[in-house]
Amino acid sequence: MPRRTVNSLLVPKFEVPSSFEELFNLRIASVKGWLTREESFLLYSLSHYVGDALRIVEIGSYEGKSTVTLGLGSRKGVFIESVDPHTGDISEVQKGLSIDTHDNFLRNIESAGVSRKIIVKRMTSIDAAKMYSGPQIGMLFIDG
Repeated sequence: MPRRTVNSLLVPKFEVPSSFEELFNLRIASVKGWLTREESFLLYSLSHYVGDALRIVEIGSYEGKSTVTLGLGSRKGVFIESVDPHTGDISEVQKGLSIDTHDNFLRNIESAGVSRKIIVKRMTSIDAAKMYSGPQIGMLFIDG
């Protein structure tokens, strides 16, 4: 299977099914972020395998592209705990810019129809880990 480099990692190259292409174009592509169509399809697919009694935890959500993807892919009854202080991406933070992505994040998950599945934790991952008391984690996506 041919391989390609994504974010300095070697991953198998695969075709994204046309059924996902339509979903991606309608509900995911317009959300600001760096997640590619292929990465989005992978997250979407993996999130579907998380069982009903488990939780999906996402560290780093920016404006919600991966959050929307996880919400669309996950089964009914599975919640996504999205952890992000919403202070901008790392390059903005390092420049000392004060960026607030929280309102855009909330608008994006609402527009995509997944807001009822998302537990928003506006904090750092360190603080969220100290406070976590939810069910067993069935999927952990770290992008922050």
